[in-house]
Amino acid sequence: MKFYRTRRFWIGSAAACAAGAVLAALDGRGSWFLSWLLYSLLLGLGLASLSWASKSFQADHKASRTAFVAWVMRVSVGVALMLLLPLVGNKNGPSQAGYLYDDAFRRDSQAWELAASQQPLVKAFSGDYSGDQYGGVLALYALMYRYLSPDAHRPFLVILLGAVVSIWGVLAAWAAAREWFGLETAGVAAWVMALYPEALFLSASHMREALLIPASALAWYSLIPLQRAPRIGWAAIVCALLALLLVQPAAAVGMIVVIAVFWMLQAGRRFSWRGVILWGFFLLAAVIIVLSVWANLPSLQKSGGLGLVINWLSSNFNVQISQTERQSGWMQTILGDIGQQFKGAAVTVYGLFRPVLPAALIVPGVWIMQLIEILRACGWYMLAPLLAYAAWLVFRPTRAGFSQFERRAQLRWLALAVWGWALLASMNAGGDQWDNPRYRAMFLVFQALLSAWAWCKVRALHERWFWRFAGVEAVFVVLFTLWYMGRTFQWFFGFHIYLALAVIAVASMAIIISGILYDRKHPASR
Repeated sequence: MKFYRTRRFWIGSAAACAAGAVLAALDGRGSWFLSWLLYSLLLGLGLASLSWASKSFQADHKASRTAFVAWVMRVSVGVALMLLLPLVGNKNGPSQAGYLYDDAFRRDSQAWELAASQQPLVKAFSGDYSGDQYGGVLALYALMYRYLSPDAHRPFLVILLGAVVSIWGVLAAWAAAREWFGLETAGVAAWVMALYPEALFLSASHMREALLIPASALAWYSLIPLQRAPRIGWAAIVCALLALLLVQPAAAVGMIVVIAVFWMLQAGRRFSWRGVILWGFFLLAAVIIVLSVWANLPSLQKSGGLGLVINWLSSNFNVQISQTERQSGWMQTILGDIGQQFKGAAVTVYGLFRPVLPAALIVPGVWIMQLIEILRACGWYMLAPLLAYAAWLVFRPTRAGFSQFERRAQLRWLALAVWGWALLASMNAGGDQWDNPRYRAMFLVFQALLSAWAWCKVRALHERWFWRFAGVEAVFVVLFTLWYMGRTFQWFFGFHIYLALAVIAVASMAIIISGILYDRKHPASR
């Protein structure tokens, strides 16, 4: 029986039309009929994509359900934010217009301006638009507005597009994790991709990460057909990497390196000059695009070659140190005491803890922004111990019968890549509460795999080190929460920041040392 004759097709079509009517009524821009038609079509495309992607990746019902939840959550959160932020958000331009991120507000506004003008869409790549220095996302949004919504600016279209793409990202990550690390790890990784708060808010906004994260997952998945049908595999990789280059060439450079090395570390793989040349070509193209864009930035126009990269990092780093000092009173105290030579290291370490969960819980603010900050912080503070445990697990000395993990070389490489990228994001964005976590989330597909693998190992091995890592984090959260309470509320006792840091250090060392001593006494229980 043809699909369009099935009961599922007609139920899905009716649901898409009904939801499209609701979205058109909530939007209220331009022609209601055109809004209903566009939203219904994109919602229908989401349901069709779910069916198509599930078949393409041979997903089971659990994986398809996870992708469906990811799609619904992104549509719901994106629409809710655009409706609620003007009413209860911060009193600034982006929030009053319904945008969570300033970058999203500028990019989407400029995309509509370009679409409504008589200028060719390739002008998005001219560098004249501050909302997108690379131009690919700006051009895509302008293309949608010009040819789908010429009568009015409909931001919901971009949210629906990002939600559709997320389906492919979740299922591609699931399929890749299943291929290399098993079905249980794949299921957990898919849920991380679907519900990780940072990615959820980025995907539910007009941010490039809504396209970047799924494209990264598709590029990583493309290594699977590359092993069985090289022509199809290379074609899939080219398409995924072209999308990455158009969306964010700087992230594409890192993604190409990670995926290429992961592929070369495959057990039993023979050395291939052809593969090396092709990966080198992709990397060279990405580097050329990035350097050409950076060379046009006013602050870097006198730099060239390697100096361009060094000056870019140095410029961003110095700016972030200054901003962190201005925005955080306790960091200002610490940075003033430790001396100029240690400021960079202190801000980098501080960036790894952003968004700071104790601050999100205690520091007052507009309720919806505080809720968003708490969710973002909780997501990272749940993921970080698993990522730390995974890195420790794959690099610790091998003990017979316990640490002989399959694909250990690839896991080690992913652990290095994830934490190396997190450090680079922290160096580039310092203690910024929005950009730093956003840059870190660009590698979500690898974070999802590592954290899922680590969680499955925690359950299978029944060892204590993950809970010790979690205990160290709990000490940090509790002590800093108490410190923030003393700083925020006059009725609560306060203590100096250095006392808090000292207690955290001593308690953390006590947890680690007691764990080592316990394991030496009871080697069989490790």
